[in-house]
Amino acid sequence: MLVGETVVSLPAEVAGVSITEVNNVITITYGDHFTVTYDTTVDHIDVKLSGWYFGKVGGLLGLYDNEPSNDLMTSFGKVIDDSSRFARTWNVASQGC
Repeated sequence: MLVGETVVSLPAEVAGVSITEVNNVITITYGDHFTVTYDTTVDHIDVKLSGWYFGKVGGLLGLYDNEPSNDLMTSFGKVIDDSSRFARTWNVASQGC
């Protein structure tokens, strides 16, 4: 697995982030803040955020505020009804992370 430009073997701990793999399931955890689980056998990702982040985040997965009316909010803060266009506003492939 690559972390930045460095090859690391699992399990790994990088800057407080724990990365493990068990039975084709990769789990990335940062304390009580978040857990991302990726099941490689069925190509399924599960993201869990601490309740502390309720209403404090925004992105492709919504605002985490239990309000369906703003789930398709673009990266520039406008609610639209075209899901393809919505997803494209969150594309960072050309920008890098």
